[in-house]
Amino acid sequence: MAHHIHEVTGEKYLCMAGGVALNCVANGRVLREGPFEDVWIQPAAGDAGACLGAAALAHLELTGERPGGPQRHAGFGPSYPADEIARLLEAAGVRHRDFRGREANTYRLAELSVNIIDQCVAQGVPFARDYGGYLANRSFGGAQVSRTFYARGQTGQQLLLGAYSALSRQVKAGTVKLYERREMLDLVVVDGVARGITCRNMVTGEIESYWGDAVILATGGYVNVFYLSTNAMGCSATAVWKAAKKGAYMANPCYTQIHPTCIPQHGEHQSKLTLMSESLRNDGRCWVPKKAEDCEKPAGEIADEDRDYYLERKYPSFGNLAPRDIASRAAKEQCDDDRNGGHEVHAATPSSSFPSQVPRAAIRRA
Repeated sequence: MAHHIHEVTGEKYLCMAGGVALNCVANGRVLREGPFEDVWIQPAAGDAGACLGAAALAHLELTGERPGGPQRHAGFGPSYPADEIARLLEAAGVRHRDFRGREANTYRLAELSVNIIDQCVAQGVPFARDYGGYLANRSFGGAQVSRTFYARGQTGQQLLLGAYSALSRQVKAGTVKLYERREMLDLVVVDGVARGITCRNMVTGEIESYWGDAVILATGGYVNVFYLSTNAMGCSATAVWKAAKKGAYMANPCYTQIHPTCIPQHGEHQSKLTLMSESLRNDGRCWVPKKAEDCEKPAGEIADEDRDYYLERKYPSFGNLAPRDIASRAAKEQCDDDRNGGHEVHAATPSSSFPSQVPRAAIRRA
């Protein structure tokens, strides 16, 4: 059926709705085996089209215009008043809180966040700037609102380097003492107040103790409970557990952030996984050659009309600022198709943070 539709229409993209579109096995075969370049499945793909049909008819009768244009977001659905949602949660016995009551705190956080950006600038973080010299903004995380300060494709890395540099400066000035290769063993509590820690020197094996007016435990992680993760092997939950045993309250102890964009392990020596870089989509234009014979050519010799800006083609609303997991899967499709001919990354804008472990990086910069 798919081949027949392709022969009759000559279209490159297939959109399916209705009960037939709920056959996941058949959909997977159509996507993998072609002949269409891409397939889009309407998420609410039921047999009854009464809802959409009624809405279209009402629009036509009220405005005299036929509804048109692409569906911008498949997740749009009915809205419910907050009171109705609260009654549902209370009836189900679910603990909840209306965050609208914390708008003052949210506004205060927005005010303080500006100072954090200024502090990062003072630490040397090279945030992107516009032509007038002001800090630039762009969208982030799939949002279509430009409200995020960024450092090209290396924001996280540059923030870490800025923090490390500031810490090293204070260490050299003598205001901070740095004790490396220590593992916390226990929390010292005096009259219900945390006053210090005991730890083990991982080099000598000696047990040491440290005291202070305040104790901050900035540690965590699950080590290798999930085999490999993006956490370092030394990031364990020992400190959190010891604090809990001494009476500290815990919130969301099972919270784990899942990154769908990790690069697989590439050697027995590797103790953690590497995340795909922001440079997968950045603010340049990602492309691969349209023709297989162009894959061996230098990037500068490939004309613009022979370049496939695949993120802009597949996700026109987001373009190269599509969420990183989506951009990663799109890049992998280009790699699997050998669209970059085994070349290293070609870039006209910096993409040095793109992982070298990717053998055929489906990304070039315009």
